[in-house]
Amino acid sequence: MSQFNYHCPNCQHEYLVGVGVYTCPKCGQANNVTSENSKLTSGRYSLLKTLSSWFKVLAVMSFLWGVLILLGAMFLFVTTTSFYDPKLGVILIFCSFWSGAVNVVILLAISEVITLFVSMANDLSEVKMSLDDQ
Repeated sequence: MSQFNYHCPNCQHEYLVGVGVYTCPKCGQANNVTSENSKLTSGRYSLLKTLSSWFKVLAVMSFLWGVLILLGAMFLFVTTTSFYDPKLGVILIFCSFWSGAVNVVILLAISEVITLFVSMANDLSEVKMSLDDQ
């Protein structure tokens, strides 16, 4: 049985429950917790979780796009070396590779920071619940 955070409708105290009948540890009111209640509270921070997933998708897409640009730059370098300085082609390839790598790292870091904030919020909620129970 999965457990989730539940807010007592009487005193708004938050505590960890599963589906069933529970007595609020703060006010003593009996609450019937149904599966509908679990659906309402399990979506907590769902927007942030979705945003974190989108940043991971953007990082993968950025990586793939960077590979395509790098391959295109290498193709141009190989096919047109007689028209311009070869050093310029090497610089172009080098810069496109590193800018793509930095972009991927930044997008993944943003995703991980969002995930960290969600974890911190969940941990703080658990600490608050344990302090309220004492």
